[in-house]
Amino acid sequence: MMVTNHFFHSLKEWIMGMDDSRNQRYVTYSQTDLRYMEIL
Repeated sequence: MMVTNHFFHSLKEWIMGMDDSRNQRYVTYSQTDLRYMEIL
């Protein structure tokens, strides 16, 4: 996370700005967590 924050300062804010079309009642993981998993 330190490397990500160092090189991509606003990555988390950018991901949180994306539309999340999932039904929020059934969401377990945040959209940011899922996107980080895709990147890794």
